[in-house]
Amino acid sequence: MPEYIEQIALFAIAVIANWFSALAGGGAGLIQLPILIFMGLPFPLALATHKIATVALGVGATARHLREGHLDKLILLLIFLAGVPG
Repeated sequence: MPEYIEQIALFAIAVIANWFSALAGGGAGLIQLPILIFMGLPFPLALATHKIATVALGVGATARHLREGHLDKLILLLIFLAGVPG
């Protein structure tokens, strides 16, 4: 398979997996990670790719909820401080 077609397929799979994840409140890895491995990515690279995507989605969702005023900033700071070392 040509590389550009593989990249388009991976992008489409990621969009679909994350769309289902948004509807269900999580779980994109149940779809995304096995497909990345099936398409030939080594497990460590597939896992790292999935984790980076998860962090990016979390940062985006947090920024949106902050803008809309849905988050208590003190609680958010405490969670952030507890999560950084761990």
